[in-house]
Amino acid sequence: AEAAAFISRMLDVFEAQEGEIPTYDYSIGTVDANGNVKTSSRTYQTYAEAVKAYSSAAASAKVILYKDEIISMDEGIVVATPRTGSATTIIYQSDMKTYHGPVASGTELEYVSSDDSVVTVKVAGVTGYVYQEDVQLIHTLQKEGQSYYSVDSSGDLLHYLYNHTTGKYSSYVYGKAPSTFKQNVKYYSWDGATFTNESGLTVGTYYQYFNMLPVRTSTNYSASELEAIIQQRLAEREALYTKNPTTYARYKDATTKSKLIGLGKILKDFEKYHKMNALLVLSMAIHESDYGMSANAQNKNNIFGIKVYDSNTAAGETYATIRDCVASLSNNYINLNYVPVSGAYANGGMVGNKGRGMNVRYASDPYWGQKIAGHMYKLDKEMGGKDFVNNASPYAIYETTSENLNVRSTAAVTSSNLLYTYKKAGYAVAVVGTTSDKAFHKILSDSKDEQYGYISTQYATKLTIAK
Repeated sequence: AEAAAFISRMLDVFEAQEGEIPTYDYSIGTVDANGNVKTSSRTYQTYAEAVKAYSSAAASAKVILYKDEIISMDEGIVVATPRTGSATTIIYQSDMKTYHGPVASGTELEYVSSDDSVVTVKVAGVTGYVYQEDVQLIHTLQKEGQSYYSVDSSGDLLHYLYNHTTGKYSSYVYGKAPSTFKQNVKYYSWDGATFTNESGLTVGTYYQYFNMLPVRTSTNYSASELEAIIQQRLAEREALYTKNPTTYARYKDATTKSKLIGLGKILKDFEKYHKMNALLVLSMAIHESDYGMSANAQNKNNIFGIKVYDSNTAAGETYATIRDCVASLSNNYINLNYVPVSGAYANGGMVGNKGRGMNVRYASDPYWGQKIAGHMYKLDKEMGGKDFVNNASPYAIYETTSENLNVRSTAAVTSSNLLYTYKKAGYAVAVVGTTSDKAFHKILSDSKDEQYGYISTQYATKLTIAK
């Protein structure tokens, strides 16, 4: 500390007597209303020196820079920009070793704080840590765009994704817009549930039914109904090709070549014997295989993107039949690692997001779960709304609110009826009944072996679903 103070005084003398000082890599600056960064003439040899100067500066919109790149700021967003040779930005826990999950390039993350090597962020409400070289910090006054939600004329909630590289937006349907939301208004959310308006004020928390629906549920649609909607969707894809063969060349002969043909019966079988909601799995297949027309689907019978990586999209497992592919999804993924609490990637048995659910580890796309939920919503809407849209009594979805919550085989606390334990809070469960004394909720078990389980009503809260 004494040495640093001496160096600082010496530099002041240099500046006063010689008119120039050495140039170092760290500097502090301010961001003006146009997004331009104005740096001070003084530079700093260490990050600690820059932080000290930053803390004493009175200006707002402050930043610390390293070689002209912002590494700390008073407010803003973080954008994933994987280092050379990497396809994704990895989010870690605080030890910078324990793996939380990957996010794709361009993913927007909520800024919390940073130092010269690590940035603390929130992803879908969960705190995580990323290396400086894997992200870009953008001050609030520098933003040229940001992802947002809005309501369309049919009452659907659309998610507009901003590409910070191209400066363009794309969109997808997420689900039903909350009745309080208005058209032509932008709503912002980091987790797809708690929303703020353009002024930053919270306007409510509304979950999407299909995004939080546990995979252990069942769809009300039969195999023939699922097959009918598949055929309808394929006809629509083929019509796109007929109208514009160049843009939609991949949909040529979709009604006869798609690997989704005949999937309805297979999925209902697996729903019955492997406890996987058939509409959810169909929506995964639609999303991952581009309606059964992707190269991996056509050449490898791989309709779920199994072992298809961001760094090598041509990779992927090969299966003899589509049924084999569905069996692999069940045996090697959903019923092995994702839904059972003992699974290697257990974060909740719903598609979810990067905070909880299968999306945490299944896909680097932070909105993979939301997009699949959107497919489920649109399919349900087109088929008559039997699961949610026009269903007066869909599954009641609750979230657990306590760590180490025991799930029991009977509605009692004994030494012999423990099925499993939710180590973390925030698991989505489908409640199908409550005991007469209001002490236990009866839920669909996350275990493949038991149909039901019981949890204490004290430690579960019903989710507010957008309607």
